[in-house]
Amino acid sequence: MTRLPLRLRLTLLVAVLFGLALTAAAAVGISRVETSLRTDIRQNAEALLVDYLDQLQGGSIGPGAPGPEEATRFIYLDAQGNDLTAGEYQQVLFDAIDQQVEDLPILTVPDGSPFPIDLFDDAPVIVESDLIEITVQPVAADGKPGLIDRGDDVIAVGVPVLIGDAPLTVAVSSPLRLVTDSIDTLTRLLLVLVPMLTATIGVATWIIVSRALQPVHAITAQVERISTESLDQRVPQPSTDDELGHLAATMNRMLARLQAARDTQRQFISDAAHELRSPITATQATLELARRQPDQVDWPRTADVLNQENTRLTALVDDLLLLAQLEETSSPTGAQEVDLDELCLAEAQRPHPHPIHVQVTNPARINGNLQHLTRAIRNLVDNAAHHATSRVDITISTNHESAVIDVADDGPGIPPEDLERIFDRFTRVDTSRTRPQGGAGLGLAIAHQIADSHHGNLTAKNRSPSDGAQFTLTLPKHTPATSERSPL
Repeated sequence: MTRLPLRLRLTLLVAVLFGLALTAAAAVGISRVETSLRTDIRQNAEALLVDYLDQLQGGSIGPGAPGPEEATRFIYLDAQGNDLTAGEYQQVLFDAIDQQVEDLPILTVPDGSPFPIDLFDDAPVIVESDLIEITVQPVAADGKPGLIDRGDDVIAVGVPVLIGDAPLTVAVSSPLRLVTDSIDTLTRLLLVLVPMLTATIGVATWIIVSRALQPVHAITAQVERISTESLDQRVPQPSTDDELGHLAATMNRMLARLQAARDTQRQFISDAAHELRSPITATQATLELARRQPDQVDWPRTADVLNQENTRLTALVDDLLLLAQLEETSSPTGAQEVDLDELCLAEAQRPHPHPIHVQVTNPARINGNLQHLTRAIRNLVDNAAHHATSRVDITISTNHESAVIDVADDGPGIPPEDLERIFDRFTRVDTSRTRPQGGAGLGLAIAHQIADSHHGNLTAKNRSPSDGAQFTLTLPKHTPATSERSPL
């Protein structure tokens, strides 16, 4: 089932569920119709029986007349449950009359000749007279008709009564042929309608699902056409604000992130290749010159040049590896309690081109990686000292949740157009790219990445047009990922 296409699976699921629901509804409907018809037939039979008993008590004697349906008939049972003929039942009625009067009245035939009534024992006789009273007493307390088992083809309701002293049951039997025929007709009709309706719903579901999945197919086709060389393309986005619209928007945002990551990676590779090429080229040129003129080479100076270029190359490789490591981890590794005051004071003791002044407004302790934090502050101080005119100021303070380190210089500041890209890798704001004036452009990028890995932030601004730049390093007092391992 899971190997089938989604459209077919949804269609089958809807069709099956609809078919089951429709079948259940049809079964319930048939059952209710049958129950309703049976109830109507029983109520009609009960009404006919009650009406006959009322007539019997009123003085009309004789077998009950058939109902509206020809097959509806009265039946009479003795105390043992045996059927009585109309004549036997009429005899019971006459016996009940004999118990009340000594002489039976003599009926007059149409021509006026009198004759005794017992001559018509075997034929239905209706006697209407104010002198006749028949005692009819229900055996049951409520006197309501009840069902009598006369087979599955009929519904029979009867009332056990005493007519005079004779116990018997007067009942009305109605056929169920009308109910059976109606139910059979309805069943055959539903056997045709249910599959037809189920098939119609299946076709409608197929069409609706096909139209609903068209944007998905368009997105899939577009994504299959997109490669690393065409990440600037986007998937078609429906105008509706629904799940498919959100899916397309999410895909486009993901493609935008992939494009940005690819462009950053390409730029990084290009810049890294450029930075690595310089020391490698210098080393190769020095070695080639020494190889061609070994007798004229100043070997101690050549060794110094090679060592200097090798040191630059090693530092650059270390910085690149550190950046890659920081980008792969969202939390600092090897976290411990770090005293930022001591770290900044120790950094101020290192030799710099200009004096470093440290002001501790509030002592600050955090949980973090000591080596990484030392590298971040050192990069900030080295950058400030490189651009300072006379001094560098470090201020340490705290607020409710964070420790704040401000590193400021009195140099020319940062050009406004470079403030947003100052933390990008291989970014230099110096007009000259000579080595004494600028590094590889990774120091501030590393410091910014270290701040991110500690769930902090690093920002840059100009204090004024002529007062130099200020870098603000904000670190949480307790980073979420390390507070449990190294609580204060």
